Amino acid sequence: MCQIMEDFRDEITADVTKKVTQEVTADVTKKVTEDVTKKNNSQTAVKLLEKKMGTFEDISEITGLSIDEIKELAEKINN
Repeated sequence: MCQIMEDFRDEITADVTKKVTQEVTADVTKKVTEDVTKKNNSQTAVKLLEKKMGTFEDISEITGLSIDEIKELAEKINN
């Protein structure tokens, strides 16, 4: 009986560990993807700002960054 209980416990532990690992991996992957996308969008915005290609609103629309984020990038470029 004890062996059955131990086997059951081990099986449950393995299942829970697998599920938690999958959830954490998915969360980390999502966060990393968002961070990389934001960095790429920021780099695109900087290039557009440096070439003076469009208004803040245009660049915001193209990159998906907020107008405030575009303004911050523009300030960094100009300083």
